[in-house]
Amino acid sequence: MLAIDLRGTRALVAGVADDGGYGFAIAKALAEAGATVCAGTWPPALNIFLNLLERGKIDAARRMPDGSLLQFEKIYPLDAVFDTLAEAPEDIRGNKRYKDVGDFSIAGLAQRLVQDFGDRPLDIVVHSLANGPEVKKPLLETSRAGYLAAVSASAFSLVSLVARLGPLTRPGGSFLSLTYMASERVVPGYGGGMSSAKAALESDTRTLAFEAGRKYGLRVNTISAGPLASRAASAIGKIEQMVQYYAANAPLTEPLTAREVGTTAAFLASPLGAGSRGRPSMWTRATTRWGPRCMRAICCKTSSVVRYPSSVKGSAVTDDGRRTTDDVHHRCPDCASVGHVGDQSPQGADGIPP
Repeated sequence: MLAIDLRGTRALVAGVADDGGYGFAIAKALAEAGATVCAGTWPPALNIFLNLLERGKIDAARRMPDGSLLQFEKIYPLDAVFDTLAEAPEDIRGNKRYKDVGDFSIAGLAQRLVQDFGDRPLDIVVHSLANGPEVKKPLLETSRAGYLAAVSASAFSLVSLVARLGPLTRPGGSFLSLTYMASERVVPGYGGGMSSAKAALESDTRTLAFEAGRKYGLRVNTISAGPLASRAASAIGKIEQMVQYYAANAPLTEPLTAREVGTTAAFLASPLGAGSRGRPSMWTRATTRWGPRCMRAICCKTSSVVRYPSSVKGSAVTDDGRRTTDDVHHRCPDCASVGHVGDQSPQGADGIPP
């Protein structure tokens, strides 16, 4: 039987603060495959997360198939917008949620890992980090500071993690991050520079796959998942509407679950995913190519364009939430393939929600 086997490996999942997001689901899937899992948690959420664990508030979510509970070998404070502690402003370092946790920078995380486990303690690193302080603002209303903050927290943090944790990762190891379709399609409401940050994340993934592959023998991939109504995603403001829309328009009209993304990550981190590197490697059921543009996907291994047949039929959502399959055909001028959207659909020019 072909199975994902990560026994004898250690994973670090950066960006776990509760049981509701992709980071937790990935950590659990890696543990189910046999990996030992450490977590990196944003300092303001650290005590809350520790209390949830200690009081058994998330035991149901931690329950493993064998009946045991998901255990984190270590939970480290991590604010990934700071490469070193010296870069953190004094008001941050003196904040009550930061001052007692020690070095919460990426360099501090690297140092603690070496102190706890030796020179090359890691096999898998997961970047489940994103923040856009002005995410509710349209791009035209986003400040320079808000835009740069989104790119720093959501994209450059991956570069910094690979730069500082790459030397600590054993050859054949895997780095994974999470991206979103807004990197290449217009998604109104996903503002504040976050779409630009995801585009940067994907571009950096390709470059890091080459550089870290040559320098450290590592693989770097990103997973493009659909929207999930997690606590962090609630900052967008209309996440529930986005989830419903994507579910109705996906080829499999079911809501995306964090579990699916977790098992995708486990596959990519394992030897079974060794042929995938440097691309948005998995398009989950909610990240579809439906719409009047060329209906195509990118093969993650060969980078070749895969075109969908013109007979593919999709459904759309009406303004009152009803699904319709009354199709209007849109022929792509580039490849002559045909996309379908419902004639009552509120989709825009690229098949996206308004």
